[in-house]
Amino acid sequence: DVARQVLAAWHRRAGPGEAATAHHYFDGTYTALENYVLSAAVEALGHRVGSWDGLLPRVSVAECDAEQFTCDFMSRNRPVVLEGCVRHWRALDEWVVQGGGKKSTRAPMAPHEPFQHTSCATLDVAHLCRTYGGAEVEIEPGLEPGQDKIYDRPRTCMTLQDFLESQWDLETGEGRIGRQGYCKDWHFHRDFPREGLELLPTPVYFGDDWLNGFAEAELGTDYRFVYLGRKGSATHLHADVLGSYSWSANVAGVKRWRFVPPSLSFLLLDIFGLRTAPDFVPEALGNEALADLPCLGGHENGLVGRLPDGCRLSGGASWKFPLLH
Repeated sequence: DVARQVLAAWHRRAGPGEAATAHHYFDGTYTALENYVLSAAVEALGHRVGSWDGLLPRVSVAECDAEQFTCDFMSRNRPVVLEGCVRHWRALDEWVVQGGGKKSTRAPMAPHEPFQHTSCATLDVAHLCRTYGGAEVEIEPGLEPGQDKIYDRPRTCMTLQDFLESQWDLETGEGRIGRQGYCKDWHFHRDFPREGLELLPTPVYFGDDWLNGFAEAELGTDYRFVYLGRKGSATHLHADVLGSYSWSANVAGVKRWRFVPPSLSFLLLDIFGLRTAPDFVPEALGNEALADLPCLGGHENGLVGRLPDGCRLSGGASWKFPLLH
């Protein structure tokens, strides 16, 4: 409320719009206001933070069929981690290499076989370049030198080959040194429909997808995306399509997700509570309880995370295939 009153005073003085706040970024008054708001927020957390137990359950698909999943999680709009949901995906074999640079030789697993972690798998960037290098993708720029927050900046279009070559040494698979980029919202199923069905089939848990069906039938597009970035890459804090729910599965690498309960959603907005914040780094707020928020810190290969509708996302290094509903 204090920050909004200050903003109203700035608007009365300089008029509405960005001009009202522009010079306050340079004279230090915005930073002073931000520090005040954050201090008040941290103090308020003592009254809002409770136990995180049960906020992010992990369930094996061998113990949870589609009907139970719908009843326990979909209908209640709860987040959950499904173990073993995409273990039958061919992409887990064809798009990755195991430790030592060797292709996986395991037989494809059925969806309900016991889950096994495959954290030693890394992305086979050379194979992706050879097979899909001509596809056009959108790249979100990474951090500028000296920046510690990721803002929503215009994306650039390039071929997948150009992106991969700029981020990795294709012969060794090692990430390059330099500015990072993040391949965001690649419509793999739309660009390669046969490969999409064969390599990344939709699990039965998420088959009832009204939003994607509408997009394909009426808009000529889809909401099934592949994301790709080297170690340390990230997206800015953002909301999913139409604030809807989504699911995300890792093929290789890891991705860190922070799960914030509704009572703390104000932390995902700017100091005026009007726009999505550029980033969410709970450790920076100096609150131990907040730093211990449930974190899917790894999102290991083969795991699937279901995200509730209305959530905002802040991504880390990942290779994921979420279908947005």
